[in-house]
Amino acid sequence: MVNIKRLTFLALQFISIYVAADDAPFPETSLVRFNNRTLKTTSRLKAGYDLYAGRVFNVEAYGAVGNGIQDNTQAFAIAWNVACKASKAVLLVPGKKIFQINNSVFQGPCSPGFTFKIEGTITAPQDPAKWNNTNAVDFANSSWITVAELTITKSPSIHLTFNDCEFVRIRAVQIMSPAYSMNTDGIDILTSKNFEVIDCVISTGDDCMALGNGSSHILIRNLTCGPGHGISIGSLGKFNSSAEVSTIHIDGAKLTETQNGVRIKTWQGGSGMISDIQFKNIEMVNVHNPIIIDQYYCANTPNLCHNQ
Repeated sequence: MVNIKRLTFLALQFISIYVAADDAPFPETSLVRFNNRTLKTTSRLKAGYDLYAGRVFNVEAYGAVGNGIQDNTQAFAIAWNVACKASKAVLLVPGKKIFQINNSVFQGPCSPGFTFKIEGTITAPQDPAKWNNTNAVDFANSSWITVAELTITKSPSIHLTFNDCEFVRIRAVQIMSPAYSMNTDGIDILTSKNFEVIDCVISTGDDCMALGNGSSHILIRNLTCGPGHGISIGSLGKFNSSAEVSTIHIDGAKLTETQNGVRIKTWQGGSGMISDIQFKNIEMVNVHNPIIIDQYYCANTPNLCHNQ
């Protein structure tokens, strides 16, 4: 199992993560991708890292310098490649330091029990021209993942995305971006299944959560959302495509000052099926559209929105 713990985005593009593993198998995780952002972690380990039985790999031992200026992209890549192969390894970004890196792709599979522990801050270059991706953290083709006690702020685009993933637990994640920020979805889940999302707090300028095509068997509990566009299934069926979403159960959510509450949005001309959708124990405060099924979704592109 992989566990991401506490990530803080402070401005523009940043990335920071902590990945931990328990006794569940981790080798199935094939790709972990982190994009530009500034990240900071405040989670604590016991003295001597006795929470973990494996060896600790400090990124500073591989040339990383936490002065907030030096480019540490290569040093982080080297440290990852070494730690990923070691049994029950802890890849450590030490606290009270700022490490600048650019877009990075961390790829597995890793040995069982692998932990990526960030106690310090990871920041991206200040020049947006150097960024290759504006999402904060992406997971692709990964399984047995836990993202826990993570904070992400002010991502220029989607904060946390999952593509082709399964057996994922997201717990106590906090995401914060201004209400006026466009396309800053909190959590997007696409072509993925078997998710549990618990005790998360999301404030964005777009969907707090969006469940896209191919999503199934997803349980969401105790979600706090607002501001933002609420909880969405879709959009689905763009460009006359076929889409399917099934077994989405949301039990316990509070939405405050959001554009929408719970929403299903589909494009004209699309096809497919949405089945076994449950919304229970939902509280809404000053929500413009509490419940909406929009089969004429257009996403601000009127030329695409003719009857089909």
